[in-house]
Formats: sequence, C-alpha cells, structure tokens
Amino acid sequence: MIDNKKKIMIVQKIFAHYRKPVFDELSKFYDLIVVHSIDDSGIKQVKTDYSIEVKKIKLGKDYTRVYLKMLFQMLRFKPDIIIHEFSIGIASLLIVLLISKILKFKVILWSHGYNRKKGFNPERSIGDRLRLFYIGMSNALLLYGDNDKIIFTKYVDKNRIFVAKNTFDTGNLIGILNEFEKEGRDNLKKKNGLNFKYNLIFIGRLIESKEPDVLIIIYENIKEKLDNNIGIHFIGDGVLKKKLEDYVMSKNYNKNFFFHGALYDEKRIGELLYCCDLMVLPGECGLSIVHSFSFACPVVTYKSEENGPYHGPEIEYLLDRKTGFLVQKDKTAQMSEVILSYLKDDKLQSVMRKNVKDYVLNELSLDKMVEGIRKCIDFCLKD
Repeated sequence: MIDNKKKIMIVQKIFAHYRKPVFDELSKFYDLIVVHSIDDSGIKQVKTDYSIEVKKIKLGKDYTRVYLKMLFQMLRFKPDIIIHEFSIGIASLLIVLLISKILKFKVILWSHGYNRKKGFNPERSIGDRLRLFYIGMSNALLLYGDNDKIIFTKYVDKNRIFVAKNTFDTGNLIGILNEFEKEGRDNLKKKNGLNFKYNLIFIGRLIESKEPDVLIIIYENIKEKLDNNIGIHFIGDGVLKKKLEDYVMSKNYNKNFFFHGALYDEKRIGELLYCCDLMVLPGECGLSIVHSFSFACPVVTYKSEENGPYHGPEIEYLLDRKTGFLVQKDKTAQMSEVILSYLKDDKLQSVMRKNVKDYVLNELSLDKMVEGIRKCIDFCLKD
C-alpha cells in the first residue's frame, strides 16, 4: 500500500529524460514526487504522473541561477526526505534547509558536489565555503563518483557521504547491443551506410567546450595513412555545427563527414556507436562515456588539467588503455597517433570492446545507481 511507503520528494531544476528510469525505479519503493522546472539548456526534458512542474524566477542571465517556486508543493506533500539538487545557484535551496529544521524532514544534497571548472577549494573560495555550510545543514551528501567522495571526506564525515554512480538504463542498452551482436557489425554497417573501413564518432553538443573541431584535425592527420578509408560521425547540434559543415565542405571532405544532428532514438544512436570503432570526445566528458560503453565503443579524450577539459565524474570510468585512452591536453598529434595505432590493431580493439561491455555490466547498472540512492535514504531514515 502506498500509505506505508516513505514520502520522498526529489527537487531538480529540470527533469532530464535520462533520469526517468532512475526515478521510475525509486517510485516502486517510495511515495515519490519529482518537482522540477523547465529550461532551454538543450537537454531533452520529460514529465510523468509522479512529476510536478513548478515555475521559477531567473536570477540573472545564467540559467543555473534560479528560485524554484516549490514551497507550496513541499508543504502540501509533507515529505519524510527531500533529495535536492545541490547547486548554490538554486536560491530556494537555503529556504528548504531552514524549513527542514522546523518541520523535521531530512534533506539529501545530490550533485557533482562542486564546480568542475574551479575545483573544490573552501580555503580560498566563498562559494565552496557556502557549499560546506549547506552540507552541514543537510543530513547526507549524495555524489556521482568515488573520486569526489575522497575529496569531500577531508571536510565532511565520510559516513554522511554516499555514491550513486551516474548512469543510464544500461540494462536496456545492453539488451539492444546483444541484438546488434547477433546481426553482426558488418551487416549493421552496410544497413546504415557506413561504407568506410574505419569510423570515429562524436556525441554531444557542438560547442567550444566539447571541442568537436579536433576531429577534423585528427582526420587530416591520419587520413592518408588509412588511404582515406575513414568516416567521421557527429551526433548532436549546437552553435558550431554550421561552422564545421562549412569547413568540411570547403575542403571537399564532405564525403567522409556525417552530421546526424540531435538524435534521441536509442536504437539509432546505438547502431552508430556499435558500428564505429572509437568515440572521440576531446572536450568535457560526462554521461556520453556511459552511452558509448553501453554499445561496446571505447572512448578517447584529453586528460583534465588546470585549464580544462573539465570532465564530469564519469571520467573515472575511463581507464587508460583498458576502456579507452587519456591523452595530454592539446596534444592533438599524440591523440591522432593513439587513434591510428588503435585502428590498426584488431586484437586491441577486440579486447577493449569486451572491457567496456564488462565494465558497464559490473559497475554501471541502473540497479547499482538506485542502490546507492537507497542506501543514502536508509541512512537518513535511521539517523
């Protein structure tokens, strides 16, 4: 009976489509509502019968700085626990924390934990000191990665820190992959018009921080060594798309480059990933790593350094030369050589494809993510 279930409210700026499987699972265990607004960040957003859209007040040009008008929903629902997106840009979060002390509900702060571009330096950063203040007012901190937990244990009781590794509904994706494997890569490549022997793919917004233009440089560096038998695929949209297309056209590279636009059909995306040899993500990486791994496609990117790229916590899934490659920042020639060497080594490709599939099965299941969230909830209910 729903009356016997604990009331859990999840508060997010938006309800991203890739979060729905996680919340669907949580709704089986709890009386759940997801309170969210909407924005134009370019991320596909959804609604469900357990979600409630609320209005927001923008607090500047930056879409991350908002006040969510969710207090009425909170007072009406009377949650046992609120799992709140941990962003100091959400002004209403402080009010939730203050009211929690009066109404005696628990608060879990859930996010990356800090600004990836600036790192976590409470000794020097007012913003990070504010983050620690918010954590002190909450009951638990829920993070996406083990490396981030290590960072926060210097300042927060480790027993109050939990990890739910960020992932998709990988069980569904692996099921699709199994169907592809029965059909075979060669057959799928012909079916999808991938007529080149070698194929590289990029998934993400076509914006500067993602550095999609690096794929053009890599193509120019290796095309002659591969007899120009290579296709470059872009899935995504963004402000750089036209610039990239114009450059490709001006150089007569258009027969080797494919701009697929923004895709949301998992089977279509999966076919392209499975048929490609390597995902190339020079700039900021996040959940796209999980997406790529789920279709047996390893990933190559630049190592995170002081000046970027500012990877999400998912970068810890990329184990150098096991599930992908980490190359020194701005060493595009080195990245080109790594890719060329990989494309010419059939044995290494076979091993790494198996490695990424095994990693998803063992470490990145939806059940494991839900388990991490539930452990955090159980801790708060017992506290």
